[in-house]
Amino acid sequence: MPARRWLPGLPSPSGFLVFLALLVALGPGLPRMFGSDGDVGRHVRVGEGILSEREIPTADLLSHTRYGKQWIPKEWLSQVAFAGADRLHGLSGVATLAAVLFSVSVLVTYVNTTLLGGSIGIAVGLTATSMLLQAVHLLARPHLVTTALASILLLLLVQYRRTARFEWVLFIPPLFVVWANSHGGFPAGLALLTLFCLDTWIGGRGPDIGRQRWTLIVVLGLAIVATMVNPAGPAIYSHLAAHLGNDFLMGITEEFQSPDFHAPWGRLLLAVILGTALILGTSARRLPWLGLALLLGTLAATLVSARHISLFATVGLPWLAVLGTRASSSGTEANPERPDWPLHRLATRSPEISAATSHVLPLIACSLLVFVVNGPFAARGQFGSTTFPVQALRELSPPETAGAVFNEMEWGGYLLYAEPDIPVFIDGHADFFGEELAREYLTARSGGPGWDEVLDRYQVQWTLTRSDAPLNQLLGLTEDWELVLEDGLTAVYRRDDGSRTGSEGLTP
Repeated sequence: MPARRWLPGLPSPSGFLVFLALLVALGPGLPRMFGSDGDVGRHVRVGEGILSEREIPTADLLSHTRYGKQWIPKEWLSQVAFAGADRLHGLSGVATLAAVLFSVSVLVTYVNTTLLGGSIGIAVGLTATSMLLQAVHLLARPHLVTTALASILLLLLVQYRRTARFEWVLFIPPLFVVWANSHGGFPAGLALLTLFCLDTWIGGRGPDIGRQRWTLIVVLGLAIVATMVNPAGPAIYSHLAAHLGNDFLMGITEEFQSPDFHAPWGRLLLAVILGTALILGTSARRLPWLGLALLLGTLAATLVSARHISLFATVGLPWLAVLGTRASSSGTEANPERPDWPLHRLATRSPEISAATSHVLPLIACSLLVFVVNGPFAARGQFGSTTFPVQALRELSPPETAGAVFNEMEWGGYLLYAEPDIPVFIDGHADFFGEELAREYLTARSGGPGWDEVLDRYQVQWTLTRSDAPLNQLLGLTEDWELVLEDGLTAVYRRDDGSRTGSEGLTP
């Protein structure tokens, strides 16, 4: 009997995709995580407070404009995870956690495409496309939890519809407990679960279909109850509805706006949409109604809000694999143009390819990559000095940063991370700060009518804004304010409280 070789010939397709996802996230994706988005700073700061105080806050302690106001801690669990990663390896550790979540969604997407009938080639192609789309919103924030859990939920539901084995749905209620405490995107999961419930009644196929129908209804009810196991209870639903229903807040939040098809990532999305239309239009087969509903539903959500690109990539796109399925296990189908969902045969792996692949090389490569990022190249994990006021905060002295600040909204999260003792005026937590304060912020920053009243109302003593902010021009013309610092990116003005003696107060 020949000795078994320890080293494999080729990496497994799934292992290769996981390594590629980590490479994308921790390579070119890492500087972008902290070079364009400051909200991660707020998430780490909130999580750090929970770890230190061992208590989940239900009131604001980070701003001077809404201090003490009740808030809904809908992301506390993921914030604790990010803070724990920051304690271990700083921002490089936070980036690694984000990369792992990204890789999980990529891996599960590959598994889902194979379960939906895709061959190795189809599965790799669709998963690679999905990864590129997910990378559009690859930021170290809790929404990565929603993407990963949505793909896992799809896996559990597809397997249950294929096998009717109860253990596949046993994990769904606990999954929603984690989801509702990690990110506010869990209603997307409830929508996915509802569609699968409907499929058992409308499609009416699958093993032990009668039991499946009632089991999924019960699981849906338990999932809804599970989402209420959070610090806010059922109030989390009214909070999310009020935020998503506020057109003003949606309008000023870039990720909730429609995709920009002039941007490079927008062109990528457009190419995928056109490719999807081409495949649907030329395929001899048609998708089952459930797959079509998820594909078009997530695509419609993406066209309304770019934030949903990841859901389209992980929940909608894999269904194109169904178009490549072979005949059902019985060898015949009632309608040869329509796949026999969920009874279609899975694509068989080539014995030669399967025997020559292994997870060993991808595992070693992933481990080395994580070690390098958190070791020799850990310095790459830092906020970009060309985007955030890194240099300005280093040069400012404590007396110059005393009192209430008026800061850029996009810099609020970074300020909370870099200077924990400075309460912010506002940050990216728009659903908490609300429309009224957001309007006041925009009025002051743009130098609109009543800008000075806003600064007076909140007793602002200094400002931290971009150099080109219109407010700075007005402050420069006002005797009560003086320029403290201007470095091309940041301008800092401080209110003159009279402690600096004018010419009339000079002593002989």
